[in-house]
Amino acid sequence: MANMNDLEKEITDRFYKEFGGDALRSKPARKAKQEKPEELFTAPVVAVADDDIRFSMKWGRTPPSGVDHVITSIVFQPTDWDENIRKFIPKVNPNYVWQWNQLEDLVVALLINDKVWISGPRGSGKSSLVEQVCAVLNWPFIRMNGKGDMDSSGVFGSVKVRPNNGVPETVWVDGPVTTAVKAGAVLLFDEPTVVPPEISMGLQWLLEDDGKLMLTDKPGELEDQLISPNKTFRLVCADNTRGRGDSTGDYAGTGNWNTATLDRFGTTIHLPYLDDEHQKSILTRKFPAIAPNLIQNMVTLSTRIQTAYKNGSQTISMSPRTLLSWANKAQVFRNVNKAFVMAYFEKLDEDVERKEVENIYFAVFGEKLHD
Repeated sequence: MANMNDLEKEITDRFYKEFGGDALRSKPARKAKQEKPEELFTAPVVAVADDDIRFSMKWGRTPPSGVDHVITSIVFQPTDWDENIRKFIPKVNPNYVWQWNQLEDLVVALLINDKVWISGPRGSGKSSLVEQVCAVLNWPFIRMNGKGDMDSSGVFGSVKVRPNNGVPETVWVDGPVTTAVKAGAVLLFDEPTVVPPEISMGLQWLLEDDGKLMLTDKPGELEDQLISPNKTFRLVCADNTRGRGDSTGDYAGTGNWNTATLDRFGTTIHLPYLDDEHQKSILTRKFPAIAPNLIQNMVTLSTRIQTAYKNGSQTISMSPRTLLSWANKAQVFRNVNKAFVMAYFEKLDEDVERKEVENIYFAVFGEKLHD
């Protein structure tokens, strides 16, 4: 009777003869190959042309994600636009300081035609971010500010009577939304949560993918009322809240948007206050005559007040907008103390809050605050 070693050898030899080579020995290798993670993303399906424009070519650096997005389809020349809409192209602000993560998110959202919701505290630069992106891309920018007494005529358009060769004529005049939809501009709806609900609901269809704008108040046939957006039309909402109401009590009149409406926004971006280095950079660029040590102290004071606001001991924060106002007045009056009182301190009502700010000011500047 053959021993166990002879049987194992015979079985192995037969296996090699039947399946060939090192079939048995290769089993662990095949298992390792099967356990290798599959590729999550294949190569781009759209070929990149040599003359394509990338993110880095317009902003001078690769975005934070490391993906140098091809943005050729949203880069324009002023002459690409009709003369009547060309005037809405903003001017580039050479002193503007980008927040790179939020910039990349917005550019990509505009590229893929997402509806965008930008939230952030007052003065954090929500509107200026959209405006400056449009300036760099030569894209017409139409801003509509939300108001509590807004009606559909101020948003979508209305019938008006105008003289025509001395004879009154009834005509339809487009509102900002309709103008942007037809022309292919970027529409910024600023503070939309303060407008009446019927206005926001009037945007429901437009917010959908391949949505349309229905002008129910416009006289005429249905085909005259139904507007298909220009392919370059984009919609961005910018608000102090994320659309679900205000729990802080800071933004009076803020409403709670329908969740079905909010769900139509494919991209949400939060824009916080700039960090100290960004704030110093803004002040230095805009006010080069102010000494660096003074700019440092102004930013330090601003940050401490923002911290006090977050901790609940102050009811009014110091936004970058207020910081710029303070710097501007300080340069005019040549008096930092007086400028601070005008720009921020006189907004405070409560004695406890005023006393805390006085102490913060003394700690930073080494002098008393004179109101």
